[in-house]
Amino acid sequence: MFSGPPDDSCQRKRDKEVNDLQGKKKPLKWIMLAAGLVCAAIIAFLLVFPHTVTVSVNAADISSIEVFDGNTGRKVTVTEENDLEKIAGFINEMKLKRGKISVGRKGYRFDITINPGTGTWSRFILNSEDTVRNDPFFYNIDGGTQLFPFLEGLFGYGNDDTYHMTFCAFVSDIDGDGAPEDCSVEMGPTSGLFTVIVTARSGGEIRYRNTFNLAFSSAITFEEKDGAPYLVMEKTDDKTGETYSEYHRLSVEDRRIVLDGLDSRYEWYWGGPEWNLDQGE
Repeated sequence: MFSGPPDDSCQRKRDKEVNDLQGKKKPLKWIMLAAGLVCAAIIAFLLVFPHTVTVSVNAADISSIEVFDGNTGRKVTVTEENDLEKIAGFINEMKLKRGKISVGRKGYRFDITINPGTGTWSRFILNSEDTVRNDPFFYNIDGGTQLFPFLEGLFGYGNDDTYHMTFCAFVSDIDGDGAPEDCSVEMGPTSGLFTVIVTARSGGEIRYRNTFNLAFSSAITFEEKDGAPYLVMEKTDDKTGETYSEYHRLSVEDRRIVLDGLDSRYEWYWGGPEWNLDQGE
């Protein structure tokens, strides 16, 4: 008896089982590979962003610190050596523990930029006495909470003597006697009004000092034009939202510091003899 051609159905069945098994192994291999990459990424992430953080800032390396108040829109640039040392010391005292993710969150209190900027902590946000934001995380302050009330005082929120935040410091002969004075423009003592203290020293002693109630300026800087001293006030147009600069000639008359071009309707001298040296004579 002759038989027909060999039946290869069994072989085909075995080949199909092998192919199916190999097909199942491929997705499993990619899943295991992806899981390994995720684990590696998590480990690297935790190494880059440790749970406990210590910030080290050397005041001697800092040229200025910019602080922007998110509540009022005020910006102050700190250049006075004493203020820089205080802020650097308060930052170094902070003991930080990493908290929740901060990416995508809006709103802030004090936006702090250290110049020149180096490292991941050259700019960060201080939201409260016990909360710091440095994306992608919030950090809880476990120790060293003096920075926040110090900044509040500098912006006029406190009642202590720490409100003397310096807008700018410069050397200029503002009284025209041929000898330059060491000058500074600092935040004034009130929170309801925008006041600044302009002080000129000679030989370490205060020679002139006056306090002004001014229209709000987000920044005040010094500039010389044609050999004359000017204070430059950065302001924002209420209608257009655009920023512009006002130049006010700085001089001295009858031992009183004078700013030319102020709007006398709401910009003038503020306070008594304790804030205006010429009134004490």
